[in-house]
Amino acid sequence: MKAAFIISALGLAQSAIATGNAGPYNSVYEQYCGHGQKQGTITVGQSVFNYVCDTGNNAISKGPVPAASLEACANLCNNDSCDQAVWFRDNGNCWVSVTGSPITVSGQIAITRDPTATPNQCHSVAPVCNNPNTRQMTEVNGQGWFLACGTRFGVVRPNQTGRVDSLESCIETCNQRYGCRSVMWNRIDKYCYVGDKNGLQGEVTQNANIDAAIKIE
Repeated sequence: MKAAFIISALGLAQSAIATGNAGPYNSVYEQYCGHGQKQGTITVGQSVFNYVCDTGNNAISKGPVPAASLEACANLCNNDSCDQAVWFRDNGNCWVSVTGSPITVSGQIAITRDPTATPNQCHSVAPVCNNPNTRQMTEVNGQGWFLACGTRFGVVRPNQTGRVDSLESCIETCNQRYGCRSVMWNRIDKYCYVGDKNGLQGEVTQNANIDAAIKIE
């Protein structure tokens, strides 16, 4: 399956999951490195990248390139001449083709291309939120989704489509709607909400009653 974590978001307002020293791209950072997550994998096209949170590089020399998301930064490094890049939460800067050693830098994410991995090697889970802090990939009828369990997207809820019995059913509702990109499913009242935005373009808060997901495009 296509295993890209496609999260392109700007400007998380102060919320329950925001940190005090967060920059304007904190929503992107939280999606990849929130809830204590230290590392992970993303895919850009047919290239697989491993990333490590709060990690920079001691040999950054060339000027940065603006990148609104971790994936956008990885895409700048998606060529044979670049094996590693660094993305910074505080300003969205991306440094590519870095060759030094890793160093600890809060808010930076080191991205390394894995030339031996293929997208179908990325781990996928069932579309179920057994843990409110789950940040993993799933697939519903061939479409990839990024799980954001225990997360409420935005100040205003997306379109309510009625009650369904599971997050998977809510995702399938979105799969069948043109332009639908994100879902929220309320565990308590079973209502499904769908939206045409990636879900992170606004305030993001923790809510143990909400299971959410973002389409991998």
